[in-house]
Amino acid sequence: MSKVFLLIGLSVAMVSLWNVWNLYSSYSSKRTQEEKEKDKVKGKKRSKSILTFEFIKEIGKGHYGKALLVRDKIFNKKFVLKEIPLEIYENHDLLKNEHIIHSILDNKFIVKYYGTIVFGNYIYLILEYAPQGDVLEYILNNGSLDEVAAAKIILQVLCGVDYMHQRNIVHRDLKPDNLLLFDKGLVKICDFGHCGVLTNDKEKLKGVGVGTPVYRSPELVLGLPHNEKTDIWSIGVLTYMFLTNESPFEDDDEFNITNRILKADYTLLDDGVSVEAKHFIYSCMQVNPMNRPSTQDLLNHPWILNCVYKKKKKKKKKKIYIIKNEH
Repeated sequence: MSKVFLLIGLSVAMVSLWNVWNLYSSYSSKRTQEEKEKDKVKGKKRSKSILTFEFIKEIGKGHYGKALLVRDKIFNKKFVLKEIPLEIYENHDLLKNEHIIHSILDNKFIVKYYGTIVFGNYIYLILEYAPQGDVLEYILNNGSLDEVAAAKIILQVLCGVDYMHQRNIVHRDLKPDNLLLFDKGLVKICDFGHCGVLTNDKEKLKGVGVGTPVYRSPELVLGLPHNEKTDIWSIGVLTYMFLTNESPFEDDDEFNITNRILKADYTLLDDGVSVEAKHFIYSCMQVNPMNRPSTQDLLNHPWILNCVYKKKKKKKKKKIYIIKNEH
């Protein structure tokens, strides 16, 4: 029986990686000759050699490798090198998945990928450096955010996720420590190891143990087939945490947390939070994925429009949101 499950798991992993490779191949074939020529010019300007970089310090350590802060000695610019032993890289589909997907993403709200270096027994991914750290660190140091600050971050997350969803890529691990802070309040999404690729609108992804527990949607918790709507749930959890500095499913017992996620039984927000913000969170955290809005819907939600764009509206009767969970 264990061999059967092992074979099933391997086949699912191979299908997932095959989808990622197909996406990469499709992207590469669609690029114009002009774009390829520009890349050649960029390559001449920035030599992809480990000797080009000066080591500053180690800034992170994970299961598979280290994050090193370095300086390009030619351009005097800081980068992050993600150092992974080749032996580990070659035997982990998650790492290959992250590498391939990140290499084809190019958006203002996604951390930039600059290339790869193989040196000795290591592979190095060259990534954009975020001087302000991540959103989790900021909240731990400064506490909860006001609605305008929270909405400005969520807007940028939505823009980045919308870009990914338009390309049939599902992030599946949106959380504060995967949102990096840059100058002038710019926020970018990072860490694409848990991403899944949909080959069409009707396809569902598979995967058990994907993502971080407290941010997982009910379908991820249960290991059920899922699509881009799982990211929408995570955006609801993020919004709640930004406004309260607490998890919506706060509990000492992990079993209780799981049950509360499955029922969308989150702690109600107090009166200090606007009705629009409560409705934004409520709409994202629907147990049934089909009842959750799209990224485009959320980009046009009154809470985002009022907080970020501060659009003046003509006086009219106040809209009343009826909050009842649709399972």
